[in-house]
Amino acid sequence: MSYYYLGLAMMLLALIFISRLNTSGYGLALRTIKEDDVAAASIGIYPVKFKLSAFVTGCVIASFVGSFYAVYLGFISPSSFQFTESMSMMTMVVLGGMGSIPGVIIGSAVLTALPEALRFLSDYRLVIYGAIMVLMMIFRPGGIWGNKMRMLNIYKVKAMGRKARVK
Repeated sequence: MSYYYLGLAMMLLALIFISRLNTSGYGLALRTIKEDDVAAASIGIYPVKFKLSAFVTGCVIASFVGSFYAVYLGFISPSSFQFTESMSMMTMVVLGGMGSIPGVIIGSAVLTALPEALRFLSDYRLVIYGAIMVLMMIFRPGGIWGNKMRMLNIYKVKAMGRKARVK
């Protein structure tokens, strides 16, 4: 039970760290590089430096999680990490919406609950699971969370425009 609370605390710290990172100037620089390397370089952002630091930041977080997992299991080997588990984690990110923390949380909750909810369809469970994933990629390529933040910002701008017209 103590591992649960330690893991929960680590997750909360990582979420706080990443959300603070996203709202900082560093996060803005990374988003700029994501959109256009050349434009970012033209305004003085060094893409190689920021990409390397983003890679190192991700590796540091992954090393903390990996060391916690090793302590939890007591023994770790390459067979502890199957390809299907790696693909499942990547699918959680894509399904929830890349680039959004709430999307990743929602995606992981859905992908954890969906196979259990379809357990009564033992023969067709994986087929239905795959069909849902394909339909999501066709109809919601941004994921479940998708462009929620962008839509919220559009509504804020529209609301501000309406207020300005009233004055």
